[in-house]
Amino acid sequence: MKKILVLSISFASLIAQAQNVKLEKGKKITSKSIMSMDMDMGMGGQMKMKTNTNSFIEITGADNKNYTATNTVTKITSNSEMMGKKMDYDSDKKEDRDGEMGKQFSKMLGKTVQLNIDKTTGRAKEIELVTKIASEDEDNGNPFAGLMGSGEKVAEGSTDAAFYIVPIDKKVGDKWSENTEIQGLKAVKNYELKNLENGIATLLIKSTGKGTISKEVKGMTIELDMETVGENTMIVDTKTSLVKKNNGTTDVSGTMGVMGQTMPITIKTIANSEFE
Repeated sequence: MKKILVLSISFASLIAQAQNVKLEKGKKITSKSIMSMDMDMGMGGQMKMKTNTNSFIEITGADNKNYTATNTVTKITSNSEMMGKKMDYDSDKKEDRDGEMGKQFSKMLGKTVQLNIDKTTGRAKEIELVTKIASEDEDNGNPFAGLMGSGEKVAEGSTDAAFYIVPIDKKVGDKWSENTEIQGLKAVKNYELKNLENGIATLLIKSTGKGTISKEVKGMTIELDMETVGENTMIVDTKTSLVKKNNGTTDVSGTMGVMGQTMPITIKTIANSEFE
């Protein structure tokens, strides 16, 4: 009985370390993400895209509530195909940086964004919203600017994804849920703690979502009515709340409405991220 009690206390102490994000000033984190997307809008409107993005995150300071950090996108490669046209991009190639895709990716590449990271939630938020990148791109004739977002939001999202705080009271086999809402899309994430060994937690995450997202692009309203189903496996260091890996898939089905016309749309994405 005494041995069981000691083991229980030891186990609880491991998971208890996940109360907060625990980092030191000067901590450097490299982020590598690979995302592939296969979209079908019917009537020949197929698009495939695979994008690799490398980022560098550095913790620059801390106060009682937040860490301050910078995020810099250091490399991007992309391969896409739409309606039979193939487009490739590699940020290491000057000819690609000067091309059509390079103009869009330049909004992210090499830009250093300052953020706060909440110690108790792991959520990242920009300290300064630099910009009008989306509206500038629309003025320059980019019809997808309103849907693609800005470099700062990419930095915020990738920093946010680097941390997850495992609830203090969870043990292997426990399940819990979180509700989220992003731009009108309401989602439920169902977590299960599959393994915990030497402070490294493995989580299975199954998510569902539903909602409508509206965007203004070149004076037109694009309305996406979607349902999503996803599944991820995430590995987290509970001593720091740093995510080591997060691999998963998401399936989207729904409709896209443009100028009074509605068309069916399906999207399958595979996303793999590593932080170290």
